[in-house]
Amino acid sequence: MPKKLNLIGHKYGRLTVLSEDGKNSSGKIKWKCLCVCGNTHSTTGNGLRTGSTQSCGCLEIEVLQKRNFKHGDAARGKVSRLNNIWCNAKARATCKSGTRDYDNYAGRGITWPKEWNEYEPFKKWALSNGYKSNLTLERKDNDLPYSESNCIWANNSTQMLNQRRSIKNKLTKSEINEIKKRHSIGVTEGRLSIDFNVSRPSIKKIIKGYYDE
Repeated sequence: MPKKLNLIGHKYGRLTVLSEDGKNSSGKIKWKCLCVCGNTHSTTGNGLRTGSTQSCGCLEIEVLQKRNFKHGDAARGKVSRLNNIWCNAKARATCKSGTRDYDNYAGRGITWPKEWNEYEPFKKWALSNGYKSNLTLERKDNDLPYSESNCIWANNSTQMLNQRRSIKNKLTKSEINEIKKRHSIGVTEGRLSIDFNVSRPSIKKIIKGYYDE
């Protein structure tokens, strides 16, 4: 029987391994890591050792930003808000298995359109479809990928309403109550996320009463 690996204290890219953090859906051990940016992130040992996971996601965003300085959206070395939105959304939708956002985005089919792989086409679409500095990029249907037809610029009220509709279309009232009941007797948010096929951030909001009538 092969000796169990102990990665605690090892450094991989921007990540330092802190402790074991349960197992993923394939039964592989996950490792909780501290990123140099201050965020914590859990990933598999394979992702760390092969170099496919080198940060909490901040490295990928920085790489995207540097690639797009040439588009004139950087003033005095700072990236524009619109460019930041593009970088962050693309990074979430194209992340690899084992990274922070994979289960909530690429892992459930939330992909990024080829026509927006470069910043300029995205910028052109945004400016032609109501982008303003107080709005955020939102998918009309949270279970469908990013695309021109599924994306809008929304204020906070529209975004929260969309999130409520998405959860209420996915879960019945009795299931929402069952989540609260199980959490009250000690079932973890991670376990509830798996059992009900809902993201952990949504589980947190359900527990806090965010989706109550």
